[in-house]
Amino acid sequence: MYPGLKNNEGHDVAKEQMSDFGMMVSINVRAGAKAAENFINSLKLWYLATSLGGVSPRFHIRYWLRM
Repeated sequence: MYPGLKNNEGHDVAKEQMSDFGMMVSINVRAGAKAAENFINSLKLWYLATSLGGVSPRFHIRYWLRM
């Protein structure tokens, strides 16, 4: 499924077409907005995402508050 792995059948093509490999991880924090904010503030390597089109580490915040 992931062309960044050497044993993936599309790895050779992807390696020619891309300068680097990236990935996306989705995390759903169910404990509420404050818990999500605390989680985000505890991250050491990631940056707030303005674009998901690159391979550098980014974090996209998307949550809804229910009243």
